[in-house]
Amino acid sequence: MTLINYRRKTAILFTFIALVFFCIGIFLIWSTITDDVTFLIRIYYLSGAFLCFWFIGPLFYWNLLNSISRSTTLFSYNEEGIQLNNGKKITWSNIKKIEHIDGKMSRFILPVPSHFLLTTSHGEIKITTHNLLRTRESIVLKELRTTWNQNKNKT
Repeated sequence: MTLINYRRKTAILFTFIALVFFCIGIFLIWSTITDDVTFLIRIYYLSGAFLCFWFIGPLFYWNLLNSISRSTTLFSYNEEGIQLNNGKKITWSNIKKIEHIDGKMSRFILPVPSHFLLTTSHGEIKITTHNLLRTRESIVLKELRTTWNQNKNKT
């Protein structure tokens, strides 16, 4: 059984960086409340704070959950299939395609985490990585595809 783990230190670092941006957003709101500023500056600061919370909020939430989770394992696999953290097992014969999707923006301009997308005969399954594997994502993708090609025709 091959375990795909992330370093908790990386999740804590990402959480800290997001927390710094949260503090900047709170400072912008605080300065509009306490300082005697013009209406245009107040709108400018509040829009900056809103954008800070809008973009960084989901990242802070994801990384905080990964920082305090018990296990640092994202998923595991062997010659039978992929075992997800929720206990679901996906056999290699059910998988039609394996690809890695980099983080991007949704149509509401919210961040979408990077993930592995498994196309199966029953639909699509996303295994989110939240960029916690960093440079290892391409290596893990190669290992997954190699194992899938070796075992997809086995019953």
